[in-house]
Amino acid sequence: MEELSPDSPVLPAPAATPAVTPVLVEPVTEPEVRLDLRKVAGSWRVVPGLGRGGLVLGARVDRAVTGAAALTLPAGNWRAVIDLIPTYADGDGEPLRLTLRIDGKAYPLSIARNTGDAAWVQAVLDNRISIEVPGGIAGGNHRIELLAESGGVLIEAVRFVPADR
Repeated sequence: MEELSPDSPVLPAPAATPAVTPVLVEPVTEPEVRLDLRKVAGSWRVVPGLGRGGLVLGARVDRAVTGAAALTLPAGNWRAVIDLIPTYADGDGEPLRLTLRIDGKAYPLSIARNTGDAAWVQAVLDNRISIEVPGGIAGGNHRIELLAESGGVLIEAVRFVPADR
């Protein structure tokens, strides 16, 4: 190879580097089934652009809201988890309240908002409050309903995870 000095008029071409294609590796997670919020919307406000999934369901201030959808879960035992965006209820100091119905069985849920409480602070930092619904649900076809009596509730996701997780 010929040596070049700083006074040389032409520099050699750089050696070709092999093309590298980045590979994105997703973390391995257990299976999870998410309810399609667009299908369950009913009288809920659909708020695009919020949340991890790009839309949330918002309760209305002026009236109760409800929505329903069919859901098929694979065989096995499942449990429901509802992810909310942390907000304040309409009444000062009141908890956020909503009801999940699975095949007609009601699960009333209440989320206290204790500003300054470590759990509330973490929920605000995570921009998510996850509420585990008591009891399990078997695989198969189900009717899922979401109801809220007052404003302040923003549902980001309704997830079904294996009961043993």
